[in-house]
Amino acid sequence: MKIGYDAKRLFKNTTGLGNYSRTLLHNLQAHYPEHDYHLYTPAKSHLPVARPFANPPYHVVSPNGPIHPLWRSRGVVKNLLADQIEVYHGLSHQIPAGMHSQRIKSVVTIHDLIVKRYPNTYSPIDRAFYDMKLRHCLANADAIVAISQQTKADILHYYPSTPAEKIQVIYQACDPIFYQEVLPQDVEHTRQKLGVPNHYLLFVGSFVPRKNLLNLLRAYHQANVSIPLVMVGRGKRYYRRMLRLIHKLDLTDRVFLLQSVEDTRQLQHLYAGASAFVYPSWFEGFGLPVAEALLSEVPVLTSNRSSLPEAGGPASVLVDPHNLEELTEGLLGVLDLDRESTVAVGKEYARQHFSPQVTTQQMMGK
Repeated sequence: MKIGYDAKRLFKNTTGLGNYSRTLLHNLQAHYPEHDYHLYTPAKSHLPVARPFANPPYHVVSPNGPIHPLWRSRGVVKNLLADQIEVYHGLSHQIPAGMHSQRIKSVVTIHDLIVKRYPNTYSPIDRAFYDMKLRHCLANADAIVAISQQTKADILHYYPSTPAEKIQVIYQACDPIFYQEVLPQDVEHTRQKLGVPNHYLLFVGSFVPRKNLLNLLRAYHQANVSIPLVMVGRGKRYYRRMLRLIHKLDLTDRVFLLQSVEDTRQLQHLYAGASAFVYPSWFEGFGLPVAEALLSEVPVLTSNRSSLPEAGGPASVLVDPHNLEELTEGLLGVLDLDRESTVAVGKEYARQHFSPQVTTQQMMGK
């Protein structure tokens, strides 16, 4: 079967939607090599993480001549017809117009509806644009993939005309690296290279308000735990707010902010070396770092909201992210768990729900 994919994010994004696209395509090709995978992108990139997808066995297709801004949303249909694509998968909330009339089957992945839940974090123009894209793909796609039960519920809430039977929940798989063994000497090498202490709490994610990091810093200060807090991510305005609060709470010597960890292997080493992983986000479409932490055999504290109980499973400590006292108690509690039994349950849960075998079989309808 010839299957087409919207690969813009795969080639352009180093996190989030890019990781979803790369992991999915890698797993599909590994488990179902008999199919032809065509990647449609306005332009290739030189990102190291995207290089494996730029050549066979993948077929990369870009527009001839200047890149037209409407190519992904309409013009690409001509390429799909020329390549005799049977199914096209929009990997991030979008499918091109005109496919249905050309009898090309379509699938769209919906990651979250944060634009509807937190509209004030988007400009009016962006809200209108995203709403238009969502209405079109939800109405016209033959099948809809929601990456969590929470996302499916949000689709049905905000777009109630969407047929529930078209939506299938297929969780996001973790990068295959997280299923490989981590050696203690590799963890130590990465720790020394990045200047990270021996024992630490770990957060991984964007430095944005939705991640609730100011509350995390306040809870960390209030808990007065003896080990440092390492925070890995990127941000601008919110990052500056974090710095101001760290200074105000006199945490400069206890909080380590890392904004340049792009190597997935180094990230895996950071997970594996952590005493516990903390992720008190207000809202997530899935919460991939939680799953990565479980596979890395680390106790997890996360929120009892949105999709995070789905990602965290039965062994994670769940707290109300808006309740500072509960978050503080959670930080103390996650460090007091029986580590051996906790990580064993967490890792088995992640393997059962987020493994490449499970998620690719579901994606292929097996």
